[in-house]
Amino acid sequence: MLKVKKKRHINSMKKKLRNYLRKRIQKNVRCRRCHKIVLWSDLKSQGYTYQCLDCDEDLFTFETYVGDDITADEMKEIKRLAMPLLASTNTATH
Repeated sequence: MLKVKKKRHINSMKKKLRNYLRKRIQKNVRCRRCHKIVLWSDLKSQGYTYQCLDCDEDLFTFETYVGDDITADEMKEIKRLAMPLLASTNTATH
């Protein structure tokens, strides 16, 4: 019974992560410093447009460029880096 609950929780987190990234990922826009894919920033009111998970920085538009498509390995890395963000947003809303 415990395994079923744990599996449901994991599936629920995966679904939430997928939805979170769908809303936040900006296709093909990359950070000029590390060249990784960036997400939409939560700090748009402060003038930031994007957020680089790898550099842990919010970025202005001029700090980014349009690059190649996201690879499968990059998507795995984005998911790994975004999971703590999703967890912190869930605890902030409860």
